[in-house]
Amino acid sequence: MNPSRPTITLNGHLEKITYYNEENHYTIARFFVGESKNLVTIIGYLAGVNPGETLKITGAWEIHPKYGQQFKIDSFEVTLPATLDGIRKYLESGIIKGIGKKMAGRMVDHFKDKTLEIIEESPQKLLEVEGIGKAKAGRITGSWKEHHAIRNLMRFLQEMGVKVSYSAKILKKYGQDATDIIRHDPYRLVKDLPGAGFIIADTIARKSGLPRDDPKRILQNRPDSPY
Repeated sequence: MNPSRPTITLNGHLEKITYYNEENHYTIARFFVGESKNLVTIIGYLAGVNPGETLKITGAWEIHPKYGQQFKIDSFEVTLPATLDGIRKYLESGIIKGIGKKMAGRMVDHFKDKTLEIIEESPQKLLEVEGIGKAKAGRITGSWKEHHAIRNLMRFLQEMGVKVSYSAKILKKYGQDATDIIRHDPYRLVKDLPGAGFIIADTIARKSGLPRDDPKRILQNRPDSPY
């Protein structure tokens, strides 16, 4: 983040993704600010989101010589809906596979404002809804985890001070459990992400409070270590 530029936060919803790089998640998109009709261009590393989702993005305005004013993203958060109507529309959108319009209605009628919390934290309770068996509950849960895994990983890397551009490689290596894996043992990255692995692992370890003489760190003894 460049300290010389004013950093601000915008709240709104993602209207359209115009460019997306699957290798590093670099994105160019159109974004509605707040409830207004003010449609702006946002650029940066943005993954695990779909058009229609509500976001809180932090960054700064920049002027591109060809494309004009753009908002460059430093960090972002997905704001999940809290109202019954918002939750219903979110599930009806097709973002979570296995949930159609009728099923979304049944789930919200049954779980009310706890619907999204149930999907994420108590998926076994989905069986209480008419029309959801074990197989369908598994598909819904799997789709939810897949959709939110990259978002959780990017948020974790942001908190740790690591470039989010590494998230694609980390997710490809560890899958949906990537955040838990590197949180528990960041030094796994050393052998699994050649070149940058030690620097990333050490950054996460320091932020997490692990000591410099941690056995896992000492065992690395890599020649490219700056320590």
